[in-house]
Amino acid sequence: MATTDRVGASPTSTDTSSAARADTELLAVTRLLESAQSTTEAAFEYEADRFIDHVDGDSLVLEGHAVVLHKGARLEADRMVFFRDRHVIVATSTSRASEQDSSRRTVDQVAGPADSSRLSLDSTAQQGPGARPRLSRGDDVLEGDVILYDTETGEGWITDGRIAHDDGFFAGRRIRALSDEEFLVGSGSYTTCDDDDPHFDFYSPRIKVLVGDMAIARPVYFRIAESRLLWIPFYVFSLREDRQSGVLTPGFGRRPLSFGSTTTEWEVRNLGYYFAPSDYWDLTLAADL
Repeated sequence: MATTDRVGASPTSTDTSSAARADTELLAVTRLLESAQSTTEAAFEYEADRFIDHVDGDSLVLEGHAVVLHKGARLEADRMVFFRDRHVIVATSTSRASEQDSSRRTVDQVAGPADSSRLSLDSTAQQGPGARPRLSRGDDVLEGDVILYDTETGEGWITDGRIAHDDGFFAGRRIRALSDEEFLVGSGSYTTCDDDDPHFDFYSPRIKVLVGDMAIARPVYFRIAESRLLWIPFYVFSLREDRQSGVLTPGFGRRPLSFGSTTTEWEVRNLGYYFAPSDYWDLTLAADL
């Protein structure tokens, strides 16, 4: 390598060590980029305001409007930690972001020992300061306090998460996204109430969601303000958009005891069955109780 020095001057040991350190850091960054883009299957795109690469460790930290794109999935969070040895990304909000060791414990507790879509990176879209991490695939969006994403399998784990689907919401203490078509919800609930603390819901310790088809829950408890009022061994919620016979998903609310009365009582709405024997006619039988 040719160098140009001032007349009468010679490189000092400090200059030499600085140059060596710069070369070492450049080599580390180059290796990181090569490892992230080594195969189409494992590659992912990422963007953030700040990057912290632990050269001597095994992690890459993304801070400030962090976005990761992988296999058609989009992960957004205020802070992410990518653990290379586990191929897992831990996404948190700034209000919950903690030290790297804490993120690793989260990986151990939750995770245990298709063709990639080229989407445009927009790190500021729908992600404000302190917002909950979001994992989206197509029209389905999952939010949670903490999201773990496996870059090898494309699976995701969400703690205290919520899935918005059509007019309803699935929530759970732990949600596992097996693919863009299948979710497992532990200690979960389903409701059409859009409040953060829904007035009513159907609670089940185990729910399997097949996107665009059905959700199977067993057993099921109907709750009002988290008080259990009714138990059934299982229930199937239809998520199909086409015409299909089946039990209607009921709703709940309050109504006056009498006309003009300020005293209200709970009521069950839309309790009934939908018949669709053909493409040319259908019949809905429903009542409010």
